[in-house]
Amino acid sequence: MPELPIFVVNLDGSDDRLSKISTALNAQGGSFTRISAYDGRKANQNDIPEYDSAGCRNYIGRDLNRGEIGCYFSHIFAAKQFLATGAKFGLVLEDDAELSTNAIALVKTLVAQQTKAPKKWFLCHLADPKMNFLSAIETFAVNDDRRTLYRAHYFPMTTTALLWSRTGAQEFLNTCLPMQCPVDNFMRKWLITNDCGIAVQPPIFSTTGASSEIDRVANVNTRNKEKRVPFFGAKKARRIIGEKIKASRYLLCFRMRKFFSKQA
Repeated sequence: MPELPIFVVNLDGSDDRLSKISTALNAQGGSFTRISAYDGRKANQNDIPEYDSAGCRNYIGRDLNRGEIGCYFSHIFAAKQFLATGAKFGLVLEDDAELSTNAIALVKTLVAQQTKAPKKWFLCHLADPKMNFLSAIETFAVNDDRRTLYRAHYFPMTTTALLWSRTGAQEFLNTCLPMQCPVDNFMRKWLITNDCGIAVQPPIFSTTGASSEIDRVANVNTRNKEKRVPFFGAKKARRIIGEKIKASRYLLCFRMRKFFSKQA
């Protein structure tokens, strides 16, 4: 099978979380590189040139909290380290990721299948149990453990477990700054513009349920308590409806192409 570098995003001092995921990965033969997460607890938004407060308030209707900024930078670090390996694909896990029984073997099987019959995609989501606007592409399996790969026209949120293609990671780094929303919002927004997101069902990874250490910032408000612009709810609804309209168009086009290819 082709090389598959694995990266684990972990905040300095979060030793218990690192130990748990290290044990789980080692049990499945998954050696990894630790990514030292950006510590949002020490961040001051006003001192970060990559952060666009006005853009955030315009796009999502509020400023990011320090934890969201930390998560954003951490995934930038991970994408850069993956590209430095020269590998075609790279798996990025947050340290609260929980592995299914054949997780690493399944991801390696998926990578091998993509290497033999490449398809254009940038990023694969591996950990969302509920998704909408999906088009089935193909199946893959390890023994009797079978999964379906989908074109994810409406890319899932959360960043627990992500499989990057090399082209995707480079495009992400080319377009992800300045910061104008949380990183998972950006990924959805970005991948809706090009329909280059894919996802796996049932998910290969889940989360342990442990609260985020990156988001645990003293004296900083949570996402729901951030100071919001007037008509925040209307702005959010407009954004989501617009994204779903784009996703539904891709879904319709995918199904039409599939239908006419069968008629040919």
